[in-house]
Order: sequence, then C-alpha cells, then structure tokens
Amino acid sequence: MTLILVVDDEPGIRGSACLALEEAGFQTVAAASANEAKAVIGLTVPDIIVMDIRLPDTSGLDLAIRLQPTYPKIPVLFISAWMERLPPDVSLAPLHQAFLPKPYTNDALVEAVRILLAASARV
Repeated sequence: MTLILVVDDEPGIRGSACLALEEAGFQTVAAASANEAKAVIGLTVPDIIVMDIRLPDTSGLDLAIRLQPTYPKIPVLFISAWMERLPPDVSLAPLHQAFLPKPYTNDALVEAVRILLAASARV
C-alpha cells in the first residue's frame, strides 16, 4: 500500500487531507511541522510527501531540499495558499515535485497525488 506523509500545521487541513487520501485507498501518516516530518521519515520512508510550503519551524521547500540528498526519489506535492506556483528560482531537480494551490478539493488532492506517483514511477 502506498504511504503518504501529510505535513501541514493546520490540523483541519491535515486531517481532511489524510481522510480524503485514506478514502482513496492510500495509507497516511501526518506531521504538523518539518521537525515532526523528519522524525516520521526517520522511522518509515513514505512513498510520497504532501507538504505545506509554510510550516512553523522551517519551510516545506527547505525541508524538501534537505531531504533530497538522502531521499532523491520521494515525490513531493507542495500545497500552499500563498502563491500560485513554486518560485522560479527554486530548483529541486531531480526531486519529483508538483504544486496544488489552497483551497483545493479532496478530488483534486487525490488526483494530484495519483498523477505525481505515476510520473515519478516512469523515471
């Protein structure tokens, strides 16, 4: 079963995302911060990360950059309300990445996860 790490500091968004993904047949684990996410990844490596860009302890972008050398094949779906897309100066290649703006529907979240998983499987 595909394991998805959902990282968002807003409990309602985190819970809703986990529920939608679980109803779609995925297994989830949640974290409210970058530090919690690192602790989770230290115990079990997810197949994909769904992560807010703005987190209380460090940005989701910074966390993804730090994880990339050790976990270069984990795709990351960034979610955020504060911008329409990733900044052009952010280079996470070869990290597989996508962006989903908040607010999003549960269907859009599940579809974005499926597309990113399929794209990263082809590489």
